[in-house]
Amino acid sequence: MPEKRKKSAKKRKEEEPKINLKEKMAELLELPKELVLDLPKITMFGNKNLIVENYKGIIEYDNNRIRVNTGKGIIRVTGDSLIIKEITSEDLMIDGEILSLEFLK
Repeated sequence: MPEKRKKSAKKRKEEEPKINLKEKMAELLELPKELVLDLPKITMFGNKNLIVENYKGIIEYDNNRIRVNTGKGIIRVTGDSLIIKEITSEDLMIDGEILSLEFLK
């Protein structure tokens, strides 16, 4: 009987989501998680403007599709008359008629 209890206790421990040290520190120090954990931050204004913060590079860029590399995956923006209006080392601003936004791992 005691063996079953140990197994079920192990399962419960495995099922609990693990919070890593960086996440704990971000919460404790009240720092933005996207900066501490190297996460992309996406802000969209209607379907005309999109800002991607904390990106790594641009993979593809044309009038109908823009693919942006991040530390956690690829952001694919599709639409019409898409342009990169502003670009810095930390963020980029996309303008145009945005039809879809996808996050690919």
